[in-house]
Amino acid sequence: MTSASQSKTILEDEQMWNLTRGRHVLAALALLAAGSAFGGYAITGGSPFSARLSPQPTNQCGAATSPFDCTYNFVPNPNFYAPSKAFDQNNGTYWHSAGENHDSCGSGQGCSYETIWDKTGYLGMTFDTYQLVDEYQITPSSTLPTAPKDWTLEGFDGIKWITLDQRSNQSSWSVNQAVSFKVPFPKYAVKYRLKITANNGATVLQVAELRFYSPLQGTYVQPWLRYYGSGDHFYSARYDDLGTGAGVYLLEGLEAYVWASGQAGTVPIHRYYNGTDHFYTTDWSELGSGRGSYRYEGVVAYAYNSAKPGTVPLYRYYNGRDHFYTVTQGSYSGYWQESTNMWVSPTPRQPGSAPFDTTGDRMTDVAVWRPSTGQLLRYGPYTAQAWTTQQGDLAAPADFDGDGIADLAYWRPGTGNWYVTYSSNGTTASRNWGSQAVGDMPVPADYDGDGKADYAVWRSSTGQWFHIRSSDGGTLGPYWGATGDKPVMGDFDGDGKADYAVWRPSTGEWLIRNSSGIPAISSTFVLGSSSDLRAPADYDGDGKTDVAVWQPSTGLWLIRLSTTGAIKQEYFGGQYGGVPVPGQYDADGKADLAIWNPNTGTWQIRYSSGQPDLVVQWGTSGDVPLAGLFVR
Repeated sequence: MTSASQSKTILEDEQMWNLTRGRHVLAALALLAAGSAFGGYAITGGSPFSARLSPQPTNQCGAATSPFDCTYNFVPNPNFYAPSKAFDQNNGTYWHSAGENHDSCGSGQGCSYETIWDKTGYLGMTFDTYQLVDEYQITPSSTLPTAPKDWTLEGFDGIKWITLDQRSNQSSWSVNQAVSFKVPFPKYAVKYRLKITANNGATVLQVAELRFYSPLQGTYVQPWLRYYGSGDHFYSARYDDLGTGAGVYLLEGLEAYVWASGQAGTVPIHRYYNGTDHFYTTDWSELGSGRGSYRYEGVVAYAYNSAKPGTVPLYRYYNGRDHFYTVTQGSYSGYWQESTNMWVSPTPRQPGSAPFDTTGDRMTDVAVWRPSTGQLLRYGPYTAQAWTTQQGDLAAPADFDGDGIADLAYWRPGTGNWYVTYSSNGTTASRNWGSQAVGDMPVPADYDGDGKADYAVWRSSTGQWFHIRSSDGGTLGPYWGATGDKPVMGDFDGDGKADYAVWRPSTGEWLIRNSSGIPAISSTFVLGSSSDLRAPADYDGDGKTDVAVWQPSTGLWLIRLSTTGAIKQEYFGGQYGGVPVPGQYDADGKADLAIWNPNTGTWQIRYSSGQPDLVVQWGTSGDVPLAGLFVR
């Protein structure tokens, strides 16, 4: 194994919120009208399995002679009690635990047979690609004492089994009534199983139905798995290609995330093989249908061939015999760097996914922060989450851990301390950065393009931006803006990095410093006046933040579309008053027009996908809409 094989953490370190879809495993996805208690989608398909939890005896009966006592495994009739019966969406059938047959034959006596059933066991599902489960549901059989009482939900990440949830003393079961359980910190896995360690007192363990649910519906990123053997690196977006390893190849880990099918803007990844080296490229002109000793093996996945928001380069290295691909640029013994033509996702998050999404469903939350109690209140089937805040704290949620979910975070102006609760594992972190005394205000965003938000403040007294790069801990403090300006956050040039930008109400100017330098180091647009409220977002779905304002007096939205440069005008929300809260509320990749009225708590959302407008009351006076924290 070369030193290059150590460039990426193993699967156990990967936190997942975005669901990876299989070719046929998730062909059927149904909203939980079928049953989800948390608004998820049922995952169907896969291969059910079960196993004994207790030690299995050796079959002693074949060689025994009378008189004898012997013990052997016994599995109930698979036509009625197989593990598949727990996944057939029929409460009238059920999985039945296995057991042991104890046979006793004495001299001159007949034989007696006794079956002792297990009260424990494994029940689960194997998928052909990695899946994300954030909810599971158990329906007991009609004999309630057979229902599980104590168990652990485990996921197999390709390397080992990981504990995802634990329950004990579960005895409140009802016939034909499913009970849902939320997975607190989901992880990507290719197998899921219940490890049931006790039932509710019966002599056998039974389960009528077991269902797994995902927060998402659609096609999303797939893991780009890395294998190594005989001096060759092999990559695949499908776990069922080699599993944990096959032939000479062993699974080393998960390098990044790609797409199993073409998405807007992606191009095919072509694979070639010359007998000793696998070669991957998005540039067909490199080897075409095959060149030299390399023969063409086909399209194995999809990626971008240039930088896009939320993507990172997949660097290519070569040692004269083996090509090695990694998202970690560095020096690898014996390898030299070649050209790069693949950009992939460093996290399971779909590039361009929704801002202010604290649930992982790729939609902006209809949610408010209540400063008086420190609670985040989300509309829908969610429980309130609380921050330990003080009067005067400012909410500043962003994806600090790179798992695709906005983390609960706030900044304390009096001390300059940041407090973050990571959605990936529930742990908390704090950092001192900024000071209200000199006019700082929080502007967290991903300024270095590593997929994680950086601690950042804008100093209104000097126009300086101060942020800590999450990629390497370095700090920056460039000047951009002046007293009286209002900071705006967004990726205006679409390079995957947040740009320094301000809006000048006195002149209506938007002053943007492009991190890519394209089309120029800076851009200036004039849009809006001092009575307008700023509302930048990606309204045309091209991965670039669009300059936009909303006029409270008339309800007029003025949006400069980055795709064409044209100014889009639309009247919406004027009769409600309030503040603009644009966001991706329907997961179509485009920002929707939205208004929140702080006097009535009324939300009005106009979906870009053409769905009927949503009008809903959520929040009250004194609350702060999550999507409105940084747009005013």
